[in-house]
Amino acid sequence: MNKSKGYIPRGQFNSDFMKDLPNYLDIIAYAKDPNHELDIQYRGNSVNIYYLGCSLLKLTDKGSVKFNENYFYRPSMSSLRMTDIDRLIKLEDGAISQESKFFMGKSPEFIKPYKAKAYAIKADLTEQRDTMIERLKNAKGESVGQVLEEMKKTMYDWKKALKDARIRTSVIGERVVQHYISLYNKEKEPGSEFVVLDLEYALSEKSLYRIPEDKKTQSGKRQPIIDIVAIEKATGQLYVMELKYGLKSASGDAGVDVHYQDYLNSVGDDSKWRYFLKDINILYQREKQDGVLSEVCLKQEKPVFVFVLKPTKATDVEEFAKIVAKKCNADIPIINLPLEKDYENPTRQSHHLLLER
Repeated sequence: MNKSKGYIPRGQFNSDFMKDLPNYLDIIAYAKDPNHELDIQYRGNSVNIYYLGCSLLKLTDKGSVKFNENYFYRPSMSSLRMTDIDRLIKLEDGAISQESKFFMGKSPEFIKPYKAKAYAIKADLTEQRDTMIERLKNAKGESVGQVLEEMKKTMYDWKKALKDARIRTSVIGERVVQHYISLYNKEKEPGSEFVVLDLEYALSEKSLYRIPEDKKTQSGKRQPIIDIVAIEKATGQLYVMELKYGLKSASGDAGVDVHYQDYLNSVGDDSKWRYFLKDINILYQREKQDGVLSEVCLKQEKPVFVFVLKPTKATDVEEFAKIVAKKCNADIPIINLPLEKDYENPTRQSHHLLLER
């Protein structure tokens, strides 16, 4: 199933995590309530809770609860971007930055005061994070939900602040669309043909279905990430899905041809897909054990590749199909989600995964 003893498939937990699990039950129970718009994803030896496409919390063994301190950052605090702050902290004293556009080629004397400011900002953010996590750990009953709602607001305000500062073009993006797809394609969700099993499935270098070095296509020569792993309710067929937000995402370093080739070289390879399915079975059984799944079966067959398009213009659907046909040279299914003018208030139906027959 894997190449190394250090490899832990998704949905598999060690004894330390299982000992800590009772401490997380109130948090998990709150996150499972569909009214709270939180999405639980099982990882290897951890549970991630997502909100608006970002990791809100990570629950691991040894009582570790992780919440990103950067969510407290607001561009109004400094002219520095959060990426600059992190890079300045990692930069050795007297060194010249080669990563940040703002500091590239600048002298150590120019960088020094900014580095000191970066340390001060990071310390403040870390203190706010630690206080929030401690409050969550000590919370009981209804107060657990109150702290989690504060965390959600902190994250949303962070995303909105980045948009207002024009660091990001929108609060909404591919990850948010993906988040609502996961929320609104559950086993008991009427109108949906699929149940989402996993999001952002990162292929491990230690797995037997990884892409070999000479066939890697992703920038930085890393293993690919499958956007959505889902099961068709009626048949139990496993699908791996790549989500594209608008027509611009169809081309480039992460274009449709790149994703399809990665599929052929990994989980779609005839000599590898069974290893992938073994890992997926562990995740599937975990979700059955926890009551997330009860009726949907999992067919032991090669996963099917499909694109999911969230159009941003009326012409995207037709143009996207042409690009897929030309670049992939294959008959690949496409799930077209509806075009929405007001995506600040998304609907359940607009995120249902439906295959065109």
